[in-house]
Amino acid sequence: MNPAYLLWLRRPWLQQGLLSLVALALMSALWWALIALPRQADTPYPLGPYNQERCPLPGEGSGTFKVLVISQLLAKPLAQALCHEPALTGRFAQVEVSWQARGELSAADIMERRYQLLWNRDYVLTGLVPRYHQYLAELLALPDYQVYLLGREPVVLSSAAFAGKRLGLLSDSESQSGYQLPLHALNDAGIKPEPGQLRFFRERRQLQAALAKGDVDFITAIAAKGHTPWFDPAKALLIAGKVPAGAWFIDSRLSRDKALSETLVRHLEAAMKAQLARPW
Repeated sequence: MNPAYLLWLRRPWLQQGLLSLVALALMSALWWALIALPRQADTPYPLGPYNQERCPLPGEGSGTFKVLVISQLLAKPLAQALCHEPALTGRFAQVEVSWQARGELSAADIMERRYQLLWNRDYVLTGLVPRYHQYLAELLALPDYQVYLLGREPVVLSSAAFAGKRLGLLSDSESQSGYQLPLHALNDAGIKPEPGQLRFFRERRQLQAALAKGDVDFITAIAAKGHTPWFDPAKALLIAGKVPAGAWFIDSRLSRDKALSETLVRHLEAAMKAQLARPW
C-alpha cells in the first residue's frame, strides 16, 4: 500500500486541515463572484433615452429641419405640427425635434447651425457665442413664469418642517426652476438638507409621479404668469414670481423668410398654450 496513503489514514488532522483549505477556497471564489455581479442602481427611476421625434416630409426637399427644446413635453406636439406644415415641404426632407439638457448645447451647435429652431435664454447663448446673433435671430419672446414648491400637504419652509422630508428636483443643475431656485429657497430659509433628502429626476413627469406615489414629499413646479396653475395652490409655496422663460430663436438665414417665420410663431404659440394647462 502506498506509504503516503497510510500516513493520510493515520493523521486525521491532515484530513481536517485539507478540507478546511478546500472550504476556504470555495468561499473565497463565491465572495469574488458576488462582488463581480452588477449592482442595481440606487434610484427607482432609471434615466430615459434621449428624446427625439422625427418624421419625413413629402416632396423633393433636402436636409433636416432640426428643432431643439428644453422641455420634453413639447417635442411630440411640435413634431406633429411641423411634420404637416406645407411651408417646410419641398425645402426640407424631414423634421427632427429633440430635447436635451441645457448644458449639452455647445458653441459648435450654434456656429455650425446644427439647429434651425431652438428654445433657450439670451445669456446662455451669449455665454457660448458672444456674437451668436450672426447665426440666430430671436423669433418669439416667451412670458415670465412662476416657480413653486409643491407638496402632498401645504408647504412650510422651516428647518423643523423640512426635517425628514424629501425634495424632488431635476438633475439638470442649469435649470433655474428645477434645480437652482428651489435650492436658493432652502438656503434663504436656513435649511441645510441632509444626505438623502434631495432626490433627482431627469424629467418633470418623473417628479410628478414620485410625488403622487409618495416617494418624495415636495417637488418643484412652474406655472406661467396669467394662467391658472395645474396644481392645487393651497399645497404650493411661491418661491420665485418673475422668472424669464427665454425665447425661441431661428437660424438667421431662415429669418429672412417672413412667411415661414410667421408660420413657425403660430405653431409655437399653439404648442406652448396647449402645454400651459398641463403638468410641467
